[in-house]
Amino acid sequence: AISFVDALDIIPLAHSALIKQLRDGMLVINKHGLIAEGNPAAEKILEPPRQSLMGKPISGSDHPSLQFLHPDASGKTIFNEVKLGTPEDPKWFDVRISAIFTKAGKIAGHMVIWHEITDRKKVEVQLRNASTHDKLTGLYNRLYFDEAVEQMEFSDQWPVAFLIVDLDNLKETNDIYGHDSGDQLLQRAANFLRRTFRQNDIIARIGGDEFAILVPGCNENNLRQLVLRIRGAITKPLRPKPADKLEFSIGY
Repeated sequence: AISFVDALDIIPLAHSALIKQLRDGMLVINKHGLIAEGNPAAEKILEPPRQSLMGKPISGSDHPSLQFLHPDASGKTIFNEVKLGTPEDPKWFDVRISAIFTKAGKIAGHMVIWHEITDRKKVEVQLRNASTHDKLTGLYNRLYFDEAVEQMEFSDQWPVAFLIVDLDNLKETNDIYGHDSGDQLLQRAANFLRRTFRQNDIIARIGGDEFAILVPGCNENNLRQLVLRIRGAITKPLRPKPADKLEFSIGY
């Protein structure tokens, strides 16, 4: 028969095994704010070797996901969302910090849990892009552009230049070479506009062959120079086929 004492002996071992197998990262902070324990998942998230973290104050860590972790003296659970990794391979986590209480109800320390939500964030980004971007060209769509125009009214980025660019030979390309060629022409036009304007300029496809651009902080003289530069660039044939040439009408 297994005695009650034998059963108690295995509980700490089971807890230890469970913590090590958790996919979520877990860190334990004692009442003095020192890192007392962490599981392998937390080590992977925090990157430095475990030995470099244990016993160190949480306030001294420069890791991005620990910057906000100032345990609440009232014992309230704190939630936050952090982005780690690299721009090429971002990782998102829900981070939760909650108090650990003694039997007497006093705070003995805190526990930090990292739960990865990268897949969810990628879906959110995809859904957001689908609602604000044109599927064919990847530029902003008309809905986003109209909202940007409204917001620009209250911005501090005046003067603002506004351009309308029509792709003149799209119908001819569709009629002669087919809609696949027309789609490719639209994509080349979009790429040309991306290269021509700055990253913070708002470029949108607002109709079948119509693009609109907002250029914050652009006065009239700068705008005229910009239009001349666009016209100078598009007069040069990019490809030998007539259907591959970019022919724009520009209003500003």
